[in-house]
Amino acid sequence: MKNRLIFIFCPLLLLFLNLNGQTTDHTNFLNGLISAYSMESSTTVNDEIGINNGTVTGTTVVPGNLGNALNFTGSQASMGTVPTSQSLDLNGSELSFMVDIYPTANGQSGKSVIFQKGVGTTGRYIYGVAYTNTNKIRFRNVINGVQRDFISSTAAPLNMWSRIICVWKSGEARIIRINSATDIEGTVYSGTQGVFPDRDITIGSYDIPGPAATRSFTGRIDNIMIWNRALTTTEQNTLINENLGFSDFTVVGTDTQAPTAPTVSSTGQSSSTVDLSWSGATDDIAVTGYKVYQNGGSIAT
Repeated sequence: MKNRLIFIFCPLLLLFLNLNGQTTDHTNFLNGLISAYSMESSTTVNDEIGINNGTVTGTTVVPGNLGNALNFTGSQASMGTVPTSQSLDLNGSELSFMVDIYPTANGQSGKSVIFQKGVGTTGRYIYGVAYTNTNKIRFRNVINGVQRDFISSTAAPLNMWSRIICVWKSGEARIIRINSATDIEGTVYSGTQGVFPDRDITIGSYDIPGPAATRSFTGRIDNIMIWNRALTTTEQNTLINENLGFSDFTVVGTDTQAPTAPTVSSTGQSSSTVDLSWSGATDDIAVTGYKVYQNGGSIAT
């Protein structure tokens, strides 16, 4: 934020204009962000953080919620894979996920994987987000070694974009956000997230053929993000209301150039009034307003 103060001396008044330029800072979303996938390529799953990159097969690049997305066809042949890593083994007492989905068919009977990190050989996973056959969202994580599933009461409709945010913090109720709707779990769990280091993250399907037959997603997936902390309610609202992506998690419009000074004139004065006018100021980002002060106090905006 920058300020330019313009002083005008009048017989009875000391007035100045305060011009404000504007910046937007969303760097707080980089705090605790483990990986972010913008889903722009039909061959690679590129981590915007640059650490946990993967591959994808059987998908096509389509228009996304932001930029492009990948379209998945509802089988294991259409799946992204991100190799396991220590950073993806979320072992703390809080976590958050975000993903944009555009389902074009109901979830399958085993609940279609949007993304997950697997465990065992029967279709279980240590954490992940899935789409049910009633168009609800299932948020799963393993707390103190026990698998905990939370299914939303709100549906994510077919053939439209829904932004999904899932949040857990030990000792607090889990939350599923589907666009502006908020579902809060009735049971509260305390503990730490379980770790299973030997299995990869998969996107759009499951990495074992049997379970994959009933656990594959049909539709578009965009903007997968994984945090090792709980997003605040304010942060959740910002991600939803402003529809932010990874490219927004930087300071936008770094404000180093002052606005031009307007030309101020007085067209009439009396013992109690001064009529003012001025030309508009210009700025490389924006001029958000003018404030008029008299003897150090604001009298008009």
